[in-house]
Amino acid sequence: MHVLIDTDVTLDFLLLREPFAQEAREIFKACAQGRLTGAIAAITPVNMFYLARKVIGTSNARALVGDLLTLVAVCPLDRAMFSVAQKLPLY
Repeated sequence: MHVLIDTDVTLDFLLLREPFAQEAREIFKACAQGRLTGAIAAITPVNMFYLARKVIGTSNARALVGDLLTLVAVCPLDRAMFSVAQKLPLY
């Protein structure tokens, strides 16, 4: 199964944020074990670094983002995708 993992779930996992750290860990564990194919939005690594460096420092934030990128795919984001999204109906 393919899953898109939200930035907040990623933060919960990498920064051990409670109360959802354990649930987030299970999602990433399933990705590491191949039970899920995880993906994150293209902006997530940028946001992760920006937020994590404030909490754990620049070097540790770089390492965490690097580790994250070994576990999940990054969904591409370009002008064409924005054009398609713009035409989708909103509910």
